[in-house]
Amino acid sequence: MEDSLHYSQLLRGFGSINRTEIALVGRGVDSGTAARLRKDGWTLGKLSQESDERLVELGLSNEVIGNLRAGARPEIPFENLIQVLLASRFACCVCHDSSKAIIVHHIKAWAESRNHHPENLAALCADDHVKAHSVSQLTRNLDERTLSEFKRNWESEVRRTNTEAVLEASRLDADAWWYFNHVRLFELAADLGLRLTALDNYPYALSTGLVQKDGLLKPRSDKLHYMYSGGDGMLLYAYVREVMNTVLSKLTIFNISDSLDKSRLAPTVKSGDVIYTQGAHNFSAQTRADAGRDQTRSGIRKANHVSVNFTFDGWEATSNSAWSCWLSGRHDAGSLVKVVDVSKVDGVLRITGTVLGICCALEGLKCREYAATLLRSGAHLKVDEDSIDEGTEW
Repeated sequence: MEDSLHYSQLLRGFGSINRTEIALVGRGVDSGTAARLRKDGWTLGKLSQESDERLVELGLSNEVIGNLRAGARPEIPFENLIQVLLASRFACCVCHDSSKAIIVHHIKAWAESRNHHPENLAALCADDHVKAHSVSQLTRNLDERTLSEFKRNWESEVRRTNTEAVLEASRLDADAWWYFNHVRLFELAADLGLRLTALDNYPYALSTGLVQKDGLLKPRSDKLHYMYSGGDGMLLYAYVREVMNTVLSKLTIFNISDSLDKSRLAPTVKSGDVIYTQGAHNFSAQTRADAGRDQTRSGIRKANHVSVNFTFDGWEATSNSAWSCWLSGRHDAGSLVKVVDVSKVDGVLRITGTVLGICCALEGLKCREYAATLLRSGAHLKVDEDSIDEGTEW
């Protein structure tokens, strides 16, 4: 059972992707067997030097043995494997059981398609992998069309679940949001066709003069330290929070809090994606302004040689505590960022984007502790997670 749980554990953050295991999966080995072989000290090179009889003893099929031999099917590219595994949440796209070991299967057979593209790859458990290679009179056959449908529906469900997790966690804490990027938030609302006048808090915001008839915000006094200052700040927060929740419900959000590994994110995070990351953030002022607009501040979440970087206006803080405390210095926080650029700088995967909102750390959205390896070993050290790297080199 330990081996079969390995890849679901990776997703929940108790480990990082190992290239030996991924290389074996790329040649048709199921994830449980790949984890067992790696733990027993086997590498791809060592296995390729063994006899067929020995490989069978180790639990490898004739098809896999053929893939290990020179001149056999080329391995599935690492980037493609990662995309498929993450998109399926390391679970079978047919039965969705994350406790089972999985095999990356070609929907249209490699012998016919010569296609390693993610669209032609599906994550299957061993049972459903057998069904994909057989015809049954009693159960639904997993032919190319059916398997493509299962893959499409499951990956859509995974994306929806990621979004709902962020949305529900933020709803549980009414005061969760420390900052809103109002310009980008209302732009998104317009792009998504959101009717601001239909929101529950619209009548109250309109009657108190906080919004125009179309639901857009009225300008706030530049004399204020932050735009939510004053007796009407709570009503303003309730209205904008509802806008944020409604926009979130229509977006696809990737929670990368437990996935800060260069090898995972480099092939998967692209410009235009909306990501959520939670953990220790560093916030610092870039100007001396302390009232009105243009109180530029920077934010960075960095761990495991991955950094998420953005700037924001402190003027848009939602409370005095957020403006004076939580958005300055180092704090456990969550940031919702629309990715603009992904680059590799001095060994760090640098993700730069436009922050849409900053909130307190939300329950259930981050499990992985990036310094946990040293702590579990009994080393009583003060560890800066910025320097910890549990992942592999590129």
